[in-house]
Amino acid sequence: MSEMVASPVDAGAVADTQSAGNLGTSSGKEPPFPVKLHRILSNPEFRDIITWLPHGRSWRVLKPKAFEERVIPLYFRHAKYASFMRQ
Repeated sequence: MSEMVASPVDAGAVADTQSAGNLGTSSGKEPPFPVKLHRILSNPEFRDIITWLPHGRSWRVLKPKAFEERVIPLYFRHAKYASFMRQ
């Protein structure tokens, strides 16, 4: 699989929390994709798998297989890297 480089994300518009999935939401609704992505990128446990690029305007999945196996199941209902890329 190839590495994924993302377009910029407005980190200021995303909740700053490190909980997985929909934990921490008072309404019980699942948080939107940018919120989940920010939670993943803020989690130091995943820095070797997905990380911000040095300029801080985009991010990259460094290890797609590990991302699919360790990260996606914690934050999304699906468990496929291809489904994540489509979002």
